[in-house]
Amino acid sequence: MNLFYTTFTLTTSTPIPPNISIQDVLNLLHDHIAMMDLNPLVVSHTPIPSPDVVPAWDSTFLVTDQISCCFCKTNTKYQASFRNTADGLETEFKAALGVTGKAVWKVEKRPTSESMNPELVLVEMAKVTCPWLLRPFVEGDFKTSHQELTQAFVRCLQAA
Repeated sequence: MNLFYTTFTLTTSTPIPPNISIQDVLNLLHDHIAMMDLNPLVVSHTPIPSPDVVPAWDSTFLVTDQISCCFCKTNTKYQASFRNTADGLETEFKAALGVTGKAVWKVEKRPTSESMNPELVLVEMAKVTCPWLLRPFVEGDFKTSHQELTQAFVRCLQAA
């Protein structure tokens, strides 16, 4: 890294309603198109060949987001790759101006004091690097869109 870039992390934890199974959560996490469609910034996505890396990505897309920047909205395109895991999903994105990020989505079982049954929680741990001048815009859009994404995720599970 150099003086012109900064990195921020974001961790969100979203409780999953008790009537939803862990398999239902994993099925939705492993549906890469649904995950993109749940993101309020995404306006389109097109499959592209995945980079040649080990371990291999399950799918890669050219994604277009509509973002807010300097009091206006603009479209930006970036590459997003997805890899299914036994307990969730790994993602990576590479956008213009050196904006890059990785996220790990996991379904965790957490004990509750009220019940003998553990609570399911969807946890996202993301790390994003961007030019420090863009950080307020990138971080703001990322936080807002991922809060909305996790709310839409739960609504989608409940509707199934």
